[in-house]
Amino acid sequence: MFRGIGADQHPVATLVRGLQFHRPLGRGAFGSVWKARAQDGSFVAVKRMHWPFDHRNTQKELAGLKTIEQLDHPNILKVRECWVNDGLLYVASELADESFQDWLDQAEGGAGISLRCLIPYLHGVASGLDYLHAHGVVHRDIKEGNILKRDTRAFISDFGLARLMTQLQERGTVCGTPAYMSPEVWAGKLDNACDQYSLACTIVRLVAGHLPFHGEGALCLQHCRDVPDLSSFSMPVATVLLRGWPRSRPTASRPARRSSLRSSPRLNAPPSSRPSSATRTGRVHGNRP
Repeated sequence: MFRGIGADQHPVATLVRGLQFHRPLGRGAFGSVWKARAQDGSFVAVKRMHWPFDHRNTQKELAGLKTIEQLDHPNILKVRECWVNDGLLYVASELADESFQDWLDQAEGGAGISLRCLIPYLHGVASGLDYLHAHGVVHRDIKEGNILKRDTRAFISDFGLARLMTQLQERGTVCGTPAYMSPEVWAGKLDNACDQYSLACTIVRLVAGHLPFHGEGALCLQHCRDVPDLSSFSMPVATVLLRGWPRSRPTASRPARRSSLRSSPRLNAPPSSRPSSATRTGRVHGNRP
């Protein structure tokens, strides 16, 4: 159905499984995403994989989707349907307004996003992570590009690397986005803490406008050895964020608790208006299951 359409073109007025494609929303490492209208008049996001259905990367994406197919949480992006058309995998999911990466790109002067604006969304992200972990699922690629927002709700998305903890314990694996990968991931020892670590890195990126480790040198050594750069945060907030680093991570929701951040001078400033609705690094794949 999409034969002959270029990678960056969108199939206007083309119907696939009753969906009418409107405009492209983005292009990632695994696929391109379009906004489409369903037969009931609602809008969805449709991802088309770059590779044929039997390709290794497509099968890994499908494995991630199967991992979460029975899960239901208000802060986890819902997948409506998957199908194969013309040899390619399509995934239709609920539509969001933008990603946290888009939100950050719009911040004036590259100074980052106000923590006051972020906190309501971060509560949702942490709640979604705790739900995944309670069901034995590790996301493995939490970052601002994989967190979406619509109105005042945040959604965890992109589950291509998500796996059950029982699967990960059977083999060593190094995968994810290097700038967000915990020391445990670099060592091939995975547990829920790797998602909490990535969330802490993401919060630093969103608020400070840079990642906790952004100087010269090997990222692996910085993550495993160095103290993160939290100079943009007040001491109370920095203390909370440090709970995302090794030896001090109780639960995913802890870094974003409102009570822990209430004493921050930045949060006690006059409230800013709530939104109405970088440096990107690629994934690393080792012995990914």
